[in-house]
Amino acid sequence: MSMNQDDVIKYKSLYLQTSWGYLNMLRKNIAFLLSGMQGQSALEAAHLAAHSLKSQSILMGYTQIGEFSMRMEAIFKISKSKILVPNKEVVDIVLSGLNKVQTSLIQISENGQEIDISEEIGKLSAL
Repeated sequence: MSMNQDDVIKYKSLYLQTSWGYLNMLRKNIAFLLSGMQGQSALEAAHLAAHSLKSQSILMGYTQIGEFSMRMEAIFKISKSKILVPNKEVVDIVLSGLNKVQTSLIQISENGQEIDISEEIGKLSAL
């Protein structure tokens, strides 16, 4: 369930501020995973950031970011359980999607509209 338009306008600035923080947290922890550092704690931090970004995006009505974040959250969750090891293909899809999330946040800031992230959503769903 998303907010009404008046609330979206009221909270958009806070949404953007916290979303940039989650985006940066995701990128930082993916870099840790790629370097082999802080494996479990990096996965947990990435899972929490994806969960938080998902929840607030869906609440604000930014469904593309919310859906992509939901898929990332699932990937990190099963990775924490050691069912899936995030390989280069997974990381590349996530990073590509995060680049689109970044562009989407810029667009939301400028005109209130997010961009299409459905290709990356589909790729993560297929995993």
